[in-house]
This record gives sequence, C-alpha cells and structure tokens, in this order.
Amino acid sequence: VRSDVAAGRTPPAADLARIATAAADMQQQLRELLDQLGPAALDELGLGPALASLAAEWHTRCRGRPAFSVDSDDALSAQLAPGLAITVYRIAQEALTNAARHARATRVTLRLACVADTRLVLSVDDDGTAGSGPLVPGRGLTGMRERVEALGGRLEWRRLPTGGVGV
Repeated sequence: VRSDVAAGRTPPAADLARIATAAADMQQQLRELLDQLGPAALDELGLGPALASLAAEWHTRCRGRPAFSVDSDDALSAQLAPGLAITVYRIAQEALTNAARHARATRVTLRLACVADTRLVLSVDDDGTAGSGPLVPGRGLTGMRERVEALGGRLEWRRLPTGGVGV
C-alpha cells in the first residue's frame, strides 16, 4: 500500500480491506486484554453499576435472549474493598458468560446482597434447559471456585426447580 501511494496509485481495495480487518482485530484484542487487567467500568462506576453494565452488554450481545437483569445494593457495592470488588466482578462475569453460552435460557438474573450483615452473596440464576445430566465443572467454574476460596468463601452451583442453573 505504501509503495502504491508513493507512486500515486490507488492501493487495491482488497489490501485496504485486509488492513482494516487487521486493525479492528487488534483493537478488539487490546480491549479484551485491558478488561482482563482490570475492568474500567468497575473503577469508573463502582461494583453495582459495573455489574449492571456487564449484564446490559450481554443482553445486547444476545439480542435480548436471554434477558439479563441485575439486583444489587449500590450502597453495599461502594463499601467493598477494591480487591473484593474485582473478585466479585470477575465471578459475575464468568457466571453470566456461562449462562449466555450454555443455559439456553430466556432469563438470567444476577443478585448481589449482604446476608445477616456478615456475608456477601452473589447469585446468578437462569431459567434455562442446559440438560438433565450432572453439572460438570469446567475451567470457568473451577476458576470461580478458586477465586472465592482464596477469600475464605465458598462457591456452589445447582440445578434449580425450574430446570435452570444457579451459581
């Protein structure tokens, strides 16, 4: 392309298209890397709104099916230490990803609450039909469990009476 431009020729459209595609791919990879380092929404908005933003992003990606909703106490979110907030966000991110990809659900609900003023509880429930066999943990659930246990908590997943899965 550079030599075509230097010679006063119009570069071939296919070359320009390949450059545009490569640039878009690099931009997407950079966004994903930055999200892995630390979610900007968490720093800018706080945990509750960041979780709502994450759910809205999945809602858009999935074109409304399933519908994602968040129930979070913003005052509670503001009180969490930054390391805990990042852990909660990452666990929610993985749970929403699993629900979006595997649940075949119409609805996914994320809740963040404090129970008895001592326990932080994050739950992600779906109304899906991901199958009737045993729930076998993959890398995502195993990673969530490791994050929770590193903070002295516990992670559970189960089939719900409605047929969906709760984490």
